[in-house]
Amino acid sequence: MNDLPTLTELILKLTQTHKVRITRDDGSTEHVESDSLIQILRDEMFGGSNRGGAPTVKARLTINAGAFDLYTLIDRQAAEQWAAVTGRIPGLETTEAMMSRWAAAMQDVSPVTVTLPDTIDGPNGRKVVVWDRIIHTTAHNLAAGWVRQIEELLNPLPTGEIIAACIQCGVREVWRTVDGESIKSPAMMFIRDRVTGDSTEARCQACGTVWWPFQFKFLAEQIGINERATRAG
Repeated sequence: MNDLPTLTELILKLTQTHKVRITRDDGSTEHVESDSLIQILRDEMFGGSNRGGAPTVKARLTINAGAFDLYTLIDRQAAEQWAAVTGRIPGLETTEAMMSRWAAAMQDVSPVTVTLPDTIDGPNGRKVVVWDRIIHTTAHNLAAGWVRQIEELLNPLPTGEIIAACIQCGVREVWRTVDGESIKSPAMMFIRDRVTGDSTEARCQACGTVWWPFQFKFLAEQIGINERATRAG
């Protein structure tokens, strides 16, 4: 897929104002200035941006749980990557600054290791979040995953579940927030076209690996092999 954005382009989209193409009601298109995706995500935590003036107290009372959880995830993962390349503990650095510093030391195919949260049973029946799931991926896949998750939070795409473990990382289920509640869902999913309903890609929500339609046959074959091995073992 030669038209995929590079790591540098993904980081610029995440951290800086940039041009986006919009379609008007009359069908015409134009490029307009957009905030960075990280800033848009921050705004979304409190119900969206308020360009007309200072935020009101009322606007700050309700937090978008999905946006908050996603921001927490991305900020933590960015801090992990920043610490890995600088050898320092993050202090007052912004998420954008950590992403930019990390990306400057990476190539698209550079291997990276990130953690994901899991929810376990704690004392007195309470759920406790622990960051103990280790995922191995590439710098490009990690940054692309950040972009995808933010864009799909803002404008969700239709999806279909794949009830199988990821052939890349082995994760079968992930926790996600729906209407303020943490639920388990299959890690693997199909992404559907909004108009036709056709599957445009298969994706692992854990490690961020993507398979395109020409790879679906290979994916199905590998899933079949892995599932048979799991049942036999």
